[in-house]
Amino acid sequence: MNAADIKGAFSSISELMDINKGYLIELDQQNGDGDLGVSMSNGFKAVATALADSDETDLGRILMNANKIFNEASPSSLGTILSFGMMGMAKAMRGMTEADIGNLADAMQAGLELIMDKAGSKPGEKTVLDALYPGIEVLKESSDMAAAEAFKQAFGETVHPFTGVNYIDYYKNIVGGNCEIILSNNPAKKI
Repeated sequence: MNAADIKGAFSSISELMDINKGYLIELDQQNGDGDLGVSMSNGFKAVATALADSDETDLGRILMNANKIFNEASPSSLGTILSFGMMGMAKAMRGMTEADIGNLADAMQAGLELIMDKAGSKPGEKTVLDALYPGIEVLKESSDMAAAEAFKQAFGETVHPFTGVNYIDYYKNIVGGNCEIILSNNPAKKI
């Protein structure tokens, strides 16, 4: 993983947030203030735009810059929480211009820990941590595609219902195929 990969990831996320802005607003209106779609779309778009114009190659500096831009452009609780995650990742990747799966796992763990510290939450409390924690744990434990293959065998070629993306193939392409990916609404379920 290098600067171009991070820029590409933020660009892809920005596109998905923009496509699904209305859907996220609808979901958030059911139990919140309805700003989630706008704040996520604005935040990721601001980061993707800024990074596209950046020549920075230090992964830590890129992520720290992303954290600052995202926090300013997405002034919501989830925006702040995700900014903490980016900040933790930035600190772990400071000085790196290339990262392997192990570095990425360590950085994601650092981001998760900063979120837990700042938000006072932990996995199992029905927060964004429940989406992040299982994947980080698997990423830390393995660098092969066994889980992704097991997922495909169990569920077939699965396309997400509202993004239309096959996330196993998507993340496999981003990281070069040397990782294990768990996508589940039930992190306790073993695949």
